[in-house]
Amino acid sequence: MLEITPQIRIAESELQERFIRAPGPGGQNVNKVETAVQLSFDIATSPSLPEAVRARLLLRNDRRIDQSGVVRIEAHRHRTRERNRADARERLGQRRAGGDVETELDGGLDLVDVLAAGAGGA
Repeated sequence: MLEITPQIRIAESELQERFIRAPGPGGQNVNKVETAVQLSFDIATSPSLPEAVRARLLLRNDRRIDQSGVVRIEAHRHRTRERNRADARERLGQRRAGGDVETELDGGLDLVDVLAAGAGGA
């Protein structure tokens, strides 16, 4: 279970992972080992999201959300599959510290900030 806020938790079954080759220099493993991860979460059909939050997310102009309502996060900062997997989940689940989410929604906040704002009764 990935906790976004105390009110919103995403079940593991709603997260899809695909391991891909990481871009850039990588030494001996470059173009041989799939260490990067692409984490996908279907906003449009998720039973974990309140309807108001889902609608708010789907209206956003965010390049990570495709036309069918699936958000994709790629993680390739680390050299191992396990660390990239943890990084992708952390990036989906993290919330930026500080700032008023309500007044900054159009300022490029992370997906989770929007989720958290919606869970707070926005």
